[in-house]
Amino acid sequence: MVVDGHRAMVWFFRFSLFIGLLSAVVTVIYFTPFPQLYHANCERPCHELDWPMICRVKLSLESHQLLGSWCADCHQNVSDCDLKDCLTADGIPRYTLSANRQLPGPAIQVCENDILVVDVTNRIPGQGVAIHWRGQPQRETPYMDGVAMVTQCPIPAHTTFQYKFRASQAGTHLWQIHTGNGQIDALFGPLIVRQADRREVQRQLYDVDDPNHIVVISEWPIPGKTESTTSSSATLLINGRAQTKIELDSEDPHYKHASTRFNVTGGKRHRMRVIYAGSQIGCPVSIQIEKHQLQVIAMDGHPIFPQVVQSLILAPGERIDFVLKADQTEFLSYWLKAETRPSCHKQSSSYALIDYMFRPSKEPSSLSRFNEETATTQTKVLSTVTENECAMSDHICLPKIKSMNKLPKDLAAEKLDLTLYLPFDFVSVLSSPEFPDPLLKPRINNITFMFPSSPLLSQAADLQESNSLCSDAKRPKYCMDEAGACQCVHVIDIPLNSRVELLLIDKGGDDLTDEHVFHLHGGSFYVVGSKKGLADNSLETIRKLNAEGGLLEKNLKDPVIKDTVPVPPGGIAVLRFRADNPGYWLLHDQKAAHWSQGLDVILHVGNSNDLPSVPENFPRCGNWVGPEYFLI
Repeated sequence: MVVDGHRAMVWFFRFSLFIGLLSAVVTVIYFTPFPQLYHANCERPCHELDWPMICRVKLSLESHQLLGSWCADCHQNVSDCDLKDCLTADGIPRYTLSANRQLPGPAIQVCENDILVVDVTNRIPGQGVAIHWRGQPQRETPYMDGVAMVTQCPIPAHTTFQYKFRASQAGTHLWQIHTGNGQIDALFGPLIVRQADRREVQRQLYDVDDPNHIVVISEWPIPGKTESTTSSSATLLINGRAQTKIELDSEDPHYKHASTRFNVTGGKRHRMRVIYAGSQIGCPVSIQIEKHQLQVIAMDGHPIFPQVVQSLILAPGERIDFVLKADQTEFLSYWLKAETRPSCHKQSSSYALIDYMFRPSKEPSSLSRFNEETATTQTKVLSTVTENECAMSDHICLPKIKSMNKLPKDLAAEKLDLTLYLPFDFVSVLSSPEFPDPLLKPRINNITFMFPSSPLLSQAADLQESNSLCSDAKRPKYCMDEAGACQCVHVIDIPLNSRVELLLIDKGGDDLTDEHVFHLHGGSFYVVGSKKGLADNSLETIRKLNAEGGLLEKNLKDPVIKDTVPVPPGGIAVLRFRADNPGYWLLHDQKAAHWSQGLDVILHVGNSNDLPSVPENFPRCGNWVGPEYFLI
């Protein structure tokens, strides 16, 4: 009887413990607010215990007049320039394309792993478009990557396409129209994906992450100028406006008003997010703030070992986050300057103002100090592009920038599963006997990329009989007769989960003095090496040197993680990544005038069995042959 009583008490205790735990779980679930179906605005402080939100955004793409009637008296009264629907750009009235009548387009700000539902309505007459979400790997949703004729059909005029994907990659990113038309490339906007404080590894370095502290730099074409690689045809805009530095009087070192202003709190450290959208001319730009140092903490959405610098240089498509220490006491306003690099044939600059809400105390404060243990104060310039100054001790360039995340051991091996050599150049060809002036045709591995007639991702079967798909080993018969100018749909097959080393090799042939900048869709990569002047070697020599480890110094410990990389002029960039995201992913030159003419290649990861099924009622496009009939 004593034993039975003891068993009963043990059973009762276990049952009570189970009931208690179950009650606690039910209570937590009951009082946890369940997410609404859709949220029009998901901008909020992020917390690791919150439910992901479903964020509904609507983008309307249309033609819009700069300095139109809705700008009232903007030329004489600067406050009118802030009226709704008023776009100013460089102050020259003309028509342009816009998203929701904004330039840049509206900023989309969400938390990590939120679900984005974006209705894109194309109101551009006679023009098909698609939107790419730069920085988002689209692991679950390759059909939403937004590359016309690769992942989807273009969105026809006066129709709506709904993008649905998870914002899985935190950081400062960009949404942009993905077509070859230079004017349409002006359609872009910030995509900011924040992390919960506990997941943000750089959180201790700043006090304020203001949603308004986004600096979008873009090139703006000058009317009457044509695209050219030998002369500048664009000016710089900061958040959609150009601003020159016009002094009013000698007593005040600052000026009447700036088109773009950023408010900061004295004594606080502010996280600033810089996006260089580019990309008609594609010149690198430098960023600096008068009398301030910049603590760079992230590149392309990935944290780096912090660097305190006086200025930073970035290429089109890149994003950089830095911390601004608002500790100056001399004035209440300071200039932020964006300027094209001297390598450009004609320099352009634009300004914004950093406005202090009040002067900070002159006494040193721990809030306004950078972390001296993780920052280098001797560095003047941080640059992602290759310059002669990179050899100087006060410059830190891409090969020396370190990531906060270590290179995985499986990618640090001496030899990986697959090594891809991608030399690119420009070949001179005659367009026709009537036009004897030669054209420069871009090539990767002697192939000029041609976009397919149907999307590879959803209609690959339609292309099997088209005789347009090609690779380094298999080319269409019509290419055999062309003198080094084969044009086809260049696809490289990569087995799923392969460890890949990819070498981008600039063999020249064009007249650009700046480097080419490449962007990879579908994920990020580690930049383990970069060096100029190596492409003079033959491809056989490069292969041999790389296999022997004597090509260039590689960082196999903590290389920077990016999705956009400048390739040094006449040089090589070495990238490593694991191909664990099945799909058809475009690798292309950042400059629209180049990738739209063939400086691209598609990396096909995995096979059809690895892909998620095509969404129901997904749009289809391609050839059409009418019914057979006879006229009587």
